[in-house]
Amino acid sequence: MRFRLSRHARRRVRLYRIDLEAVQSSILARIRRDGIRVNERISYIDKKLRVENQPLKIVYVVERETITMVSVYPLKKGRDQ
Repeated sequence: MRFRLSRHARRRVRLYRIDLEAVQSSILARIRRDGIRVNERISYIDKKLRVENQPLKIVYVVERETITMVSVYPLKKGRDQ
């Protein structure tokens, strides 16, 4: 499958210095576990991937053979950690 980043996700990856390959592996593991849901926006919190000691929230959409990362960012303090 091919990965594509939205402009928002690209800016967040650069801003927070997020490891893009780790996020892609996390998404692929999630798809293998839950199956592919086409044209449905999926968001989840990955507590294993951390930036500034905060878990990442990842939002993506699967369209045919393309996975589009809509957003990826660390959860702020006071959230479920």
